[in-house]
Amino acid sequence: MNNPLNNIALTAEALIESDAETSPEEISEMLDDILTQSDRASQVVKNLLEFSRTERPTFSTIDIREVIDRTLSLIKNQLAVDNIRIEKDIAPDLPTIRGKLQDLQQALVNLLLNAIQAMPSGGVITLHAGRGPQGRLKIDVSDTGTGIAPEAMERIFDPFYTTKSANQGTGLGLSIVYNIVRTHGGSIDVHSDLGRGTTFSIVLPVPADGKVTTT
Repeated sequence: MNNPLNNIALTAEALIESDAETSPEEISEMLDDILTQSDRASQVVKNLLEFSRTERPTFSTIDIREVIDRTLSLIKNQLAVDNIRIEKDIAPDLPTIRGKLQDLQQALVNLLLNAIQAMPSGGVITLHAGRGPQGRLKIDVSDTGTGIAPEAMERIFDPFYTTKSANQGTGLGLSIVYNIVRTHGGSIDVHSDLGRGTTFSIVLPVPADGKVTTT
């Protein structure tokens, strides 16, 4: 929190001390910076609240295709701006699962945003959903980005650990994903090749009465 708050304070002081020679454009830029840093601080608080939440969510029957479609709808503008192409590979006979749609959607949003940031010059994100080990549901989120260094692999799910610049992440995104997946009784794994891309794999349990949905 200190970084955005310090930036807000410094910019506000500069505004107070501005004189007649300060152009309207410069003042507008400083105000925009205050808003940007305020949004960043707000996001940090939101992430902390998500990470520290301890109550068990109320589960319902979910079709993972709905989760994927809603998630892509949320970030479609950012995908277009960053020149990211989405390729979907969704099996036609997926079982339903028990979970909280909003939480699983948040987990996918975090993974997709992570993939977008790993491809600053654009690229491809592949979303695969199908049957995993022992009939469970498996979701892969793959990118063609920069990859993750071997020394960072063991810590990527640690709270507040990040290799990104200060204005790109707080180090809580993947920790939140990990907690959501674990709360749903699942597991998450990652495979990465430097310079070639990264794949995050989520495996979720399927209830005995999980109905098969078809497209």
